[in-house]
Amino acid sequence: DPMKIQSGWRDKFPKTDMTGGYIGDGYPLCVDLPKKMFLRKGATYRLLGVSHMPELMEDDALFESDTSLRKFVLNSASDLKTKLCNADGNGVCQYANTVTLD
Repeated sequence: DPMKIQSGWRDKFPKTDMTGGYIGDGYPLCVDLPKKMFLRKGATYRLLGVSHMPELMEDDALFESDTSLRKFVLNSASDLKTKLCNADGNGVCQYANTVTLD
C-alpha cells in the first residue's frame, strides 16, 4: 500500500459541524462502498495528463521521488483499458479528456 500514514499529522480532535454532528459524518466508509463501483454505469474518468504527479493532484513531495511506490497499471486485455484507450485503426490510444462508462 503506497499510502503512508504519519500519525503526527492526524488531527486528534474531531471537528463539529453546524448541526451538532461531526465533519465527515454521512460519508460512507470505503468498506461500505459497493464492490467494483468504479466499473459501474455512470462512473467517470478524467484524464489528468501523462505525469504521475499531475497539476490537479496534491501529494506529499516525497511521493515524487519515492521509488518504492508502485503505480497502478491496467491489464491491456481489460474492458476498462479498452474503453479508456479508444484506439484508432492503428491501435494507438486516443484518450478522451473525460470518459463515462455506459
